Amino acid sequence: MARTAINLGNVYTARGMHEAALRMFTRGLAIEEKLYKPDHPQLAAALYGMGNVHSARGAWPEARRLFVRVLDLQEREHGPDHLRVADALNNIADAAASFDAASACRYGVAQVVWAADHDASRAR
Repeated sequence: MARTAINLGNVYTARGMHEAALRMFTRGLAIEEKLYKPDHPQLAAALYGMGNVHSARGAWPEARRLFVRVLDLQEREHGPDHLRVADALNNIADAAASFDAASACRYGVAQVVWAADHDASRAR
């Protein structure tokens, strides 16, 4: 049931139906929070979707808060060198750029460092 709600949230987001999307992501997250621990990576999809909705609505601080939580979940699950971690950093940078230039710079630098480290480790 949680996955269905999250998938509907994605459909509503794609159609620009932000209120309906947020309701579906919130419903999916509530179900998953009953099934899993608060730091379980399964929660990332609903949090990511909610972050996208808040970002699209211009609620940058809330979007950033959700994306930071996704980053934490992804790092715990996959380690710091995973592409999902880079994606989470990118989402934070996008939200931060719209809200606060200094934060955007900080996360932008983190993205560049991650990419450089990732490329260097692949070359070894």
